[in-house]
Amino acid sequence: YLHWLSQHPDENEILFSPLTGIEVIRMRMDGSLVLIEVRLSTNLVSPTIEQILGKRLKLLQQLYDDIITEMNAASSSVKSRQN
Repeated sequence: YLHWLSQHPDENEILFSPLTGIEVIRMRMDGSLVLIEVRLSTNLVSPTIEQILGKRLKLLQQLYDDIITEMNAASSSVKSRQN
């Protein structure tokens, strides 16, 4: 439990591991409370945050390289027209 870390230490809070899915099985009312029954699952084939960020970084690096290549080509084209 995380009561020592919580903004609401009187509540019993827990953490789920990364990539944990929560599927709602059913919902019901108990007086003024809404009770939600859930099932937890872990998708081990989904990419991790690190893998997603790595792909994003690679994409941005390629985009940067492409922009530099295009700018160099445009600059060369302008210089050749000036001569």
